[in-house]
Amino acid sequence: MVALNPTLTTSGLQAGMILKVPPQNTGELAVENDLLIERTQLEDSVFQAPKVSLAVFLPFKSDAIELDSVEQTQKKLSKRNLHTIALDFYMGMMIAIGRADSLGITTALTVFDSHNRKDSIRAKAERHDWSNTQAIVGPLIPSNFNMAAILPDLNRIPMVAPLSSKAVKMQANVYQSVTDLNKIRMKMLRYIDQQIDTTQNVVIIADTLNHALGDTLAHRYPFAHRVRPELGGFVVPDLIDSLLTDSLPNKVVFESQDLNLVANVTSLLNAQAAKEKEVQLLTSLRLPIYDNENISKKHLGAIRFTYLGRKHPKDNTALKQFKESYQKQWGDYPSKDALRAYDVTLDLILRLAYRQNIYLPSLGPTDYLEGRFHYLPSQNGQGFENVGHYLLQHDGYTVKEIKK
Repeated sequence: MVALNPTLTTSGLQAGMILKVPPQNTGELAVENDLLIERTQLEDSVFQAPKVSLAVFLPFKSDAIELDSVEQTQKKLSKRNLHTIALDFYMGMMIAIGRADSLGITTALTVFDSHNRKDSIRAKAERHDWSNTQAIVGPLIPSNFNMAAILPDLNRIPMVAPLSSKAVKMQANVYQSVTDLNKIRMKMLRYIDQQIDTTQNVVIIADTLNHALGDTLAHRYPFAHRVRPELGGFVVPDLIDSLLTDSLPNKVVFESQDLNLVANVTSLLNAQAAKEKEVQLLTSLRLPIYDNENISKKHLGAIRFTYLGRKHPKDNTALKQFKESYQKQWGDYPSKDALRAYDVTLDLILRLAYRQNIYLPSLGPTDYLEGRFHYLPSQNGQGFENVGHYLLQHDGYTVKEIKK
């Protein structure tokens, strides 16, 4: 502590003083703008309004299911499509409502089958009495969501875009719950700026799709080595071996959307780490390709793969309880859509029960099974965007959050 705050030795602890604290000593506190803030746990709060009324539009497309044909129905539900996404999302919502009920919050949920058609959504909106509805989840498809958000019957009700990473049109009543990837990339680039200097051996690897970003990084770090992948998506092993040193920390900034190249680079860097070279891999944008079975989790842990993510799957008691509840109620393991539905729905219910408002500027970020929610006004001044994210690093076979 004194090493980070040398003025303590001369002036002592003074009122209003801002202290630097090692990340490993921040405990359950979060770090925001270099200041410690208390992590918000809405589940432990006192609720002003223990009754919440929600509606959801989901594309069940019930008219497309041939109920008389068991074989066709099973075939349709065996693949990931709008039917299965809608069902999984609904089941995740119901587990969240059950969790809220255990906290003393009663939730009235009205479910609409959108049929994935604008005319169906419009007709249901016109026929329903919305006077008691506090918030609407969905529709899931961005084009349907954009249309619904401006309907005269709905444009005064908060509407949450729950699932799609594609941009929705921001309106005064819109809450985009999926953090924008471009903003995540910009935040991560700023973090990388803070982590890199001339005392380290820096290597930049960018594929053809990220060539412009590679140029930008090379301009930012003129002391770095630039590696251009070979045609076919690989880097020559001898080149990596010659560039990485055992006398300095090696920081590799890697930008790629090519699965073969990702597998190749992570394997090569792991081989260097096995030679007792200090290696850290950073990227401004972690894509789903890193979840591919061809990408070794052991390799990512050995090279301390570091990135900003929208979600952080936590292997804790809450996740275990969710899986047990889900399996008991629905007889199956939850999908990623069910997990997302649980997080979005529980956060929404708790915010409405806590202060009868989704946008709570003094609340700070809220965390659930794997999602973080921190709504702020959008850049265009219309609606609100979730800017919640995690700074993550692979450590062995686990992924840990780094507190900035």
